Amino acid sequence: LGYDSRVMEWLTFRMGDIFRSHGAAPYQATLLRPKDVTDEVDVANRPVEMLDRRGNVFTLNCDLTANFARAVSRGGAATSNVKRYDFGKVYIDSDAGLHPRELHEASFDIIQDEQSLSA
Repeated sequence: LGYDSRVMEWLTFRMGDIFRSHGAAPYQATLLRPKDVTDEVDVANRPVEMLDRRGNVFTLNCDLTANFARAVSRGGAATSNVKRYDFGKVYIDSDAGLHPRELHEASFDIIQDEQSLSA
């Protein structure tokens, strides 16, 4: 528990106002992504790994930007010049192998192509 839900609601509302005033729109990325063996893993913040019924390994969000960046890289020109924000939970693997730690996180991302930068 450790936090007051009214404070979290107020912070989310105020930060959402600030992000919208800068032209951002809310966008929530996917919860799962395939595990990439080339990912460098921070020992203190290991992502939670899960198996699907076919035996594929997926990870839960350990930050709100990584899955969005993956979606942008696959989206091509359709994802240029985007401002987005997201509030959500991220999941960090427990050292004891128990329920993962849940942390609240906010993300504000700007994607801009080179052509609009030079104009």
